[in-house]
Amino acid sequence: MPSGPDPGPTAQTSAPLWPEFAEAVTARNEPAWKRRLIRAVAAAALLNSLVYVIWRPLATLSHANLWVGVLLYGTELLGLVNFLLYTHDLWQLDDSICWHPPERDYKVAVIIPTYNEPREVLLPTVTAAVTIQYPHETWVLDDGKRTWVAEMAEMLGAVYRTRPEHTHAKAGNMNAVLPVLKQHGIELVAIFDADHVPKSTFLDRLLGHFDDPKVALVQTPQDFYNLNSFEHARLRRGGHFEEQNFFFRILEAARNSNNSAFWCGTSAVVRLDALLSIGGVATDTVTEDQHTTIKLHKAGWKTVYHNEVLARGLAAANWEQFFTQRMRWAQGGMQILRKENLITDKRLTRSQRLSYFGGIFGWFQGWYQLVFLSVPLITVLTGALPMSAPLAVFFPMWIGNQLLLQASQRLLSRGSTPMWHAIVFTVLKIPAICPATFTLLRSRPLGFKVTPKGKVGDTRRRARVPLILRVLLLVSVAALAWYVMNLTGHGLLHYRHIDGVSWAAGWATFDLATILAAVHRIKSDDFSSDRRASFRFDIGGTVAIDGAQVPLKDLSLAGARVLMPEETTHKGQVVTLEVPVVDFPIPLQFRSVVRSVRPASSNDQDATHVALDLLGRASRKGAIASHSANTLPERPRADEVGMEFIDPDTVETALLALNLFRTGASVLVPHGKRPKRALDLSREFEVVNALRKRAGSLS
Repeated sequence: MPSGPDPGPTAQTSAPLWPEFAEAVTARNEPAWKRRLIRAVAAAALLNSLVYVIWRPLATLSHANLWVGVLLYGTELLGLVNFLLYTHDLWQLDDSICWHPPERDYKVAVIIPTYNEPREVLLPTVTAAVTIQYPHETWVLDDGKRTWVAEMAEMLGAVYRTRPEHTHAKAGNMNAVLPVLKQHGIELVAIFDADHVPKSTFLDRLLGHFDDPKVALVQTPQDFYNLNSFEHARLRRGGHFEEQNFFFRILEAARNSNNSAFWCGTSAVVRLDALLSIGGVATDTVTEDQHTTIKLHKAGWKTVYHNEVLARGLAAANWEQFFTQRMRWAQGGMQILRKENLITDKRLTRSQRLSYFGGIFGWFQGWYQLVFLSVPLITVLTGALPMSAPLAVFFPMWIGNQLLLQASQRLLSRGSTPMWHAIVFTVLKIPAICPATFTLLRSRPLGFKVTPKGKVGDTRRRARVPLILRVLLLVSVAALAWYVMNLTGHGLLHYRHIDGVSWAAGWATFDLATILAAVHRIKSDDFSSDRRASFRFDIGGTVAIDGAQVPLKDLSLAGARVLMPEETTHKGQVVTLEVPVVDFPIPLQFRSVVRSVRPASSNDQDATHVALDLLGRASRKGAIASHSANTLPERPRADEVGMEFIDPDTVETALLALNLFRTGASVLVPHGKRPKRALDLSREFEVVNALRKRAGSLS
């Protein structure tokens, strides 16, 4: 254990309240009666939908407006096919985690492919990887050939590797190292994207699955630490909706029952021999993870989905990142559909074929959502009804079918897809996935577009709303205005079937609300580009600024935001921030420059009194020292002060990362029990502490 000076009152009384991450909805420990109920409702919805789609062309299609009627009916048929495939995957949901320690020792490598991610994104991942408890080697595969990455990897105890050619993007980066790992005797390879921070127990929880020699891959859920991302939304009943929760916590777990869970690119462990047996990671699509899994399944290998969060990464923080990801995923799906014979290939089981086809078929959802948005507008603008049956006949059949489908989908998804949020995000995906489906008609390869992470500029910048959503918004407003004008006798059109057109106007009004919600999300300041390179954790507690304690508002690997007495600091001032961390006897120190000073919100003013009380008892030095508690006004105000770290030390930043990301790693493990190449932070901090003492004596 490293030695150091007595931390004194600052370290003893200052303590950030480290973040807590809530678990998402799963179907774990679901009672048998509930599963029977879910299946009964799903079966009823399927039967009712079958009756509905048979009844529709027989009783409701109008010859006069056949074009719009067939358009809507065809879209309803596609929706039914999608629901059938959806139900197939979720019918047999077994979410139990069959964990057991491995029966023997495995030789493991952890690899982290990286290209252009900033230090604040990559460092936590490398730090957490090298502190994983199970003995392993950590390899950083840098396609950016960056000197600072090589230096960071060496300091943290990881192997740094680059390659002369940068073909096939991430897949090529991984393939280049596979023969080298084989020469080193590696059996299993854990793979993390540059922004996914693993827990220290990651390997301990997963390696037991590989006691089955047919298991090629074990995948875990992707979960995220930036809960204020573009993909997240607060729910009225509490908690968060996350757009990918359904896929990662429900759908992938359900696919365990038919051996069709697939690799999702990160937070997974793969058997090296299995990967080499199919020629390595697939390189002829931009979704190399899913395509590789299809090849593994065709070769007879098994996959396991371990539904336990063992790593957390960065969700798409803004519209540009969300758009880029969904476009790439949809394009990759189309490439797979073009290259792989998913429907009839006998090397896949029937359930695997249906699961893979269903997953890719879902990318066409954007088109039938676009039709559902367009049909009521066509009806309002032209008066052409998509059905000939009276509304009193059609509406009960339609609404009954829709309500039963919605109830079934909610039950099958275990409540992870609230209807409003699901519809809004489907609208948001239209600009990305509709154009992406044309990839099905293209044979030439696509370039791999990396999703940008971290700081993207020095100023906040709002996203531009895509053209298709602007057109839908304008046409919807115009159509409803046209409806009102015609209804009041001021328009040029006389509606023959006013009840049907009014129903369409109500439908268009609801659609307009979803479009407005989508546009508002894209333009919101909450999702504008961030100026800080690292994600800000909103945590409370107190830290020390130049020896005096102040309340903490947020903390990241690049800076902090604190509350300070009014007019005690100014922009450009250099201060020292001290942050106590778990399992270490001295606080971390970060030399920082003040970047912003503004009056604190009314909710934060009470915290000023706490700060001043601590200030009166803390050592006075630097900017705060000149304002003693006796000279401050009786009812002082607070400033919210943002600061950026100046050339932070790699080791201190690494230790801060282990606390911020709650990896569970301890830096005070006795040296004899450390994993191979593990991060020796305690030794490094002896050096850091000695340098501090030397700097103090020189001053």
